[in-house]
Amino acid sequence: MKNILIVDNDHGTLEIIKKVLSDAGYNPISCSTYQEMLPLLYHTKIDIIILDIMLDNQDGRIICQQLKQNPRTSDIYIIMFSGYPEKLENYQDFCADARLDKPFNLQTFLNKINTIK
Repeated sequence: MKNILIVDNDHGTLEIIKKVLSDAGYNPISCSTYQEMLPLLYHTKIDIIILDIMLDNQDGRIICQQLKQNPRTSDIYIIMFSGYPEKLENYQDFCADARLDKPFNLQTFLNKINTIK
């Protein structure tokens, strides 16, 4: 079972994504800040991170870049998502593996997750 970390400061979005992933057989883990995310990364084997780019006082794009530059977290597949698609146009410049625009179709979201090895 894959552990999927969802990082978003919108608790409604977190709950919906957690339910969809759990129903599909994944183990969703959620947090809403960078500070909450760090201990989870170091104490749990995370397979996929779904990272919002607009967190309170943090830019998810910079967080993504830092995670990909860290040898302990560089192999984690990261999907960046946002309600501002223009902010994701250059997602690869921040080393993200994929992007997802909000709002998104839940089946499309799940299909994307299911294709990640």
